[in-house]
Amino acid sequence: MTKLTDKEREIVSENHNLIYFVIGEMNLDIDTYYDIAAIGLCKSVQKFNPSIGIKYCTYATMCIRNEILQDIRKQKAQKRNKYKAVELRDNLCASSEYDPAEILIRMEESK
Repeated sequence: MTKLTDKEREIVSENHNLIYFVIGEMNLDIDTYYDIAAIGLCKSVQKFNPSIGIKYCTYATMCIRNEILQDIRKQKAQKRNKYKAVELRDNLCASSEYDPAEILIRMEESK
């Protein structure tokens, strides 16, 4: 994402309330998702094309929501990978032949 121009900053400032609207509509914690939503709003102002025939606030709302959902998916994937790694480590460490190098190789193979 590139630096916002003065005009883009003005648009973001005018539509700042959309952040609270989307987070509230999704029943999420404002402290947790505010920054992610703000990134979505900034991206929307840079990518918006008026010729597509929808209002900016509609487009911005979709961008904010998508940015939040993308972050939630990323967090879930990280948790899954963490649990897989722990399970694999536990299985390998339970064997009588504990070899740290082999554990690392198998963990890399399971990704």
